[in-house]
Amino acid sequence: MTSHATEVDLEELLRKALDSSGAGPRWTTDADEMWCRITPLTATQRDQGWKLHVSATSASAPAVLTRALDVLLREESAFKFARSLEKVGALNSRATPRGSSGKFITVYPRSDAEAARIALELHRATEGLAGPRILSDQPYAVNSLVHYRYGAFVGRRRLSDDGLLVWFIEDPDGNPVEDKRTGQYAPPSWAVSPFPASVPVPTRDRGKRDGPVLLGGRFSVREAIRHTNKGGVYRGTDVTTGAPVVIKEARPHVEADASGHDVRDWLRAEARTLRSLDGTGLAPEPVAMFEHAGHLFLAQEEVPGVPLRNWVAEHFRDAGSERYRSDALAQAARLVDLVAAAHAHGCVLRDFTPGNIMVRPDGELRLIDLELAVLKGDTALPTTVGTPGFSAPERLHDAPVSLTADYYSLGATMCFVLAGKVPNLLPEEPATRPSEQRLAEWLVACEATLDLPDGLRETILGLMRDEPTERWDPARARTALRRTERELPYRHHHHTTAANRTAANHDQTQTAVAGIVEHLVDSMTPDDDKRLWPVSTMAGETDPCTVQQGAAGVLAVLTRYFELTGDPRLPELISTAGHWTAARTDLDSVRPGLHFGGRGTAWALYDAGSAVGDRALMDHALALALAPQTPTPSHDITHGAAGSGLAAAHLWHRTGDPRLADLVVDAADRLAAAARREPPGVSWPV
Repeated sequence: MTSHATEVDLEELLRKALDSSGAGPRWTTDADEMWCRITPLTATQRDQGWKLHVSATSASAPAVLTRALDVLLREESAFKFARSLEKVGALNSRATPRGSSGKFITVYPRSDAEAARIALELHRATEGLAGPRILSDQPYAVNSLVHYRYGAFVGRRRLSDDGLLVWFIEDPDGNPVEDKRTGQYAPPSWAVSPFPASVPVPTRDRGKRDGPVLLGGRFSVREAIRHTNKGGVYRGTDVTTGAPVVIKEARPHVEADASGHDVRDWLRAEARTLRSLDGTGLAPEPVAMFEHAGHLFLAQEEVPGVPLRNWVAEHFRDAGSERYRSDALAQAARLVDLVAAAHAHGCVLRDFTPGNIMVRPDGELRLIDLELAVLKGDTALPTTVGTPGFSAPERLHDAPVSLTADYYSLGATMCFVLAGKVPNLLPEEPATRPSEQRLAEWLVACEATLDLPDGLRETILGLMRDEPTERWDPARARTALRRTERELPYRHHHHTTAANRTAANHDQTQTAVAGIVEHLVDSMTPDDDKRLWPVSTMAGETDPCTVQQGAAGVLAVLTRYFELTGDPRLPELISTAGHWTAARTDLDSVRPGLHFGGRGTAWALYDAGSAVGDRALMDHALALALAPQTPTPSHDITHGAAGSGLAAAHLWHRTGDPRLADLVVDAADRLAAAARREPPGVSWPV
């Protein structure tokens, strides 16, 4: 991104527009980390309706905002915009969820008629400027930055059947309906669009197409491998030859920088790399590059086999056996040869990871997904895109292209194959040790449990030195691996006995568990009304009190640790956590299941109260366990009757309360009645 672009202050553009228009007294503004919100003093905002989104790139955002403000400040509808160019870039990154990508400006019209009028004015004002297609919305017109969808205006959430907190709207009868934000425009059937039908609405039933999708008039799509914000990756067939192909898609303006480069340029770079490596056997052969419906596509040979990450997942159950050590060591040698061969052909890989390497049926390795690779003499597009744990630290800070960054990735990938783990260490706070020292200690722990061959730790550490100029090159790594292979038959003389390894593992486990508890003690936030402990919401957000993702699961761990160790710090903390959780459980709406439901929470609360002698917690736990549960289509442990019955059985054993025994029988009867008996066995439909 150029320095000129980074100097543009989007909030300053708003202030100037408010001053120059004289509209300042009519509006209030506030901002959080992501959004700047502008609300008219006369606002009468609806809970839901047709809302507008305007897209932009990091380069076009100042112009888009300036023109949009000229329209919006004359109206009386609330709106918001991403408050910085950095946030605009985040909205347009390839990692952004497809349901939220591209939404630079959001407008909340006061009526359907106002939505239609503002959409037209915004379309005219921003016509000709650059911005990505917003996948969850319908474009107002062909190539328009203005999009619309029916959805929630205010943040109302409820638990779904899956136990996740979801946004919801209401149907005409007042029933809650999930406000789904996916990568496809899908308005509710009862919402009547006030906008002109200037762009065909895509069909919602893809199964009714007359035949397979044909891209570029040549490639028939069989299935999607994945969909991301940057575009899909598909398996297909070249109808001219019958050969299987993989087709990669790049959407315009995704990951766009201030110079106008976006993921289409990455795809063109990948095509150049594949052409350069054509005939070497290192990578798929390129077939064709073409445009279709404004998107760029690259068709390439489909390499049979499985990604290396899948190979490790499938084989690592045999970790520690001579068979796995032998196979893993052979793969490590192939990885070294693969990087060396790519470098010999003038190719710097920049994203060498287990996900970008295919293991063919014959065991040989092939490079795939070479969009970040750079050829000798090529101008590399600037990027901080990489894979944590596998990309060299300097790569994630846009360091110049260098072979030494590939050495680091080679070491990390070898480590993944040999140890089955991603060498991605969390930031140390405070940072008192070099990263390579922490990595060395981590590898020692891996050696104790996996019985890794001698010399491998030295090789991995050599490739992954903090200082790029000190990293081993593939030739040195290959020499070390050959020495390890020669010594493998004699290595048992130098290793500890099984009993010593078991003792070492026990000590390490105790240290690890103690460290986890220390972290839980330090990170509890009882003054936070929303979450007692920090939580990742990458897979969705749940009830803050559940076992799966809430306070009850952590409480159960602390309770058990206290029962085993008598740690004097924990009784007060357990009591505080228990009452925080109990205060937020609703006895009138209890979900079934062990991990997502109320009885799992009751289990944790009862055991906590029993451990610290808190009768109030135990009584609340029993009330929660005995409360009626909401209906569910699930029968399993996590969400359904099996989990509810299991929790009731545990509490019955703890209390002897016959009412809990009745609940166990009821859960068993429900499961028996719902069972589907078929020749292969018994199953429960979901």
